[in-house]
Amino acid sequence: MTYSRDSIPAHFPYGFMKQKAENIPEGVADYAKHKTKGAYAYVSNCDSHQYNRLEVMRRLLTYVNGDIFGSCTNQRPCPKKGDITCEAKVHSQYRFYLAFENSLCKDYITEKFWKTLENKGYSIPVALGGLSIEEYTDVAPPNSFIHAYNFSSIEALGKYLQYLMNNDAAYNRYHEWRHNYTVTRETNKKTVCSLCESINHPESLRAAQSHLFADEWNNQSNCRNLVNMNVTYSAFVYNSSQLDDTS
Repeated sequence: MTYSRDSIPAHFPYGFMKQKAENIPEGVADYAKHKTKGAYAYVSNCDSHQYNRLEVMRRLLTYVNGDIFGSCTNQRPCPKKGDITCEAKVHSQYRFYLAFENSLCKDYITEKFWKTLENKGYSIPVALGGLSIEEYTDVAPPNSFIHAYNFSSIEALGKYLQYLMNNDAAYNRYHEWRHNYTVTRETNKKTVCSLCESINHPESLRAAQSHLFADEWNNQSNCRNLVNMNVTYSAFVYNSSQLDDTS
């Protein structure tokens, strides 16, 4: 029971998308209002795998102003640690949140991505994770995020963020999904029911027991290795023979 969509017996992701019962427009909202800063991130796990997460973030922030908070940089948004009111006020000033995973593995989309969509800071998550963009588009609301794999270089991504910093209408289009969808990180009843059903059906248990769990989770083909693909930090240079056309 893991975040992987092919988990046996149950899929347990970090967040969920839900379609609203009625698609009632919330009116015209200006989500760019009062957002004077570019991007921010929290990084407390300093060990990223097969790429240098902090270096990529720092290079990106040469194109848009921003901050990297957390123990890896010893930078805090507020003088007092854990001041929720202060932190919420600071977060609301940024247009983007850098939801970069420490491992770029299949279906690995953690709470940093979902929390950005869920909370009322109304920042757009800029994602870097997974094996393909489809892993995000299949589970997240349409046009709710920006993914680094859609860009040929850090410079190209940075210039696009610059464009959104200066175009409020284009920025607000990334929030139109809020009319039709909600996002939650609460446990999905379907997940719990799948687990219960497996426990009560011997054939499901047999399938789980025959699943080569360790072999699958140690399979390096489930993760991107940007170091071995000769990626420079001035550009995302992928080996096209190892990746699909969506990369």
